[in-house]
Amino acid sequence: MISWDAAWARQKECKTSLVQGKVKSEFRSIYYTQKVENIAIGATSANLNRDFPAGAIILGIDASAILPRIVKKDQYYADADVSSPDTTFDRQSTSPANLDLFSLAFQYTNDEVITPGGPCLASALLGPNGGMFPARELVVDPSQAILATVKNEIVLLQYDGTAAPATPAYSITVHIRYAAMVPRGVG
Repeated sequence: MISWDAAWARQKECKTSLVQGKVKSEFRSIYYTQKVENIAIGATSANLNRDFPAGAIILGIDASAILPRIVKKDQYYADADVSSPDTTFDRQSTSPANLDLFSLAFQYTNDEVITPGGPCLASALLGPNGGMFPARELVVDPSQAILATVKNEIVLLQYDGTAAPATPAYSITVHIRYAAMVPRGVG
């Protein structure tokens, strides 16, 4: 996440109208969240609107995915007993926040794209442990919002390398968190 002091200094230097004539203490820290539910394998969500108060300065964006409980079944393990499947987790992700299971794209509501090229794998965009996006603060102008798009990147293969059956669906839910500074009295 970007330092508030560094972001403030850049905004003052750029003479951004949202900070001119103000002091840092006139802003407060706030976290906005967004939840995208039940995104099926290979599916991409619609653009989801996240409103911010005028003058919001976004210092960081993080996200994580929640998977349904995944059980081992005989189709994946030849030695499993059909009458008593092993109910331990079959881990599908290698990252702490499941960042390798989904892609993200962001743009302002005026069609200015923040992540050109479409959805980018969350672990590449946010960093392997999150907290690395954006590289510089994002200023949300009055009457603007940020649109987020999420894509489920899970690919299922059986252990013999062939495509897995269509079920279970392995839909995911993704939570996005926006760390922001906003003028006091709004938000």
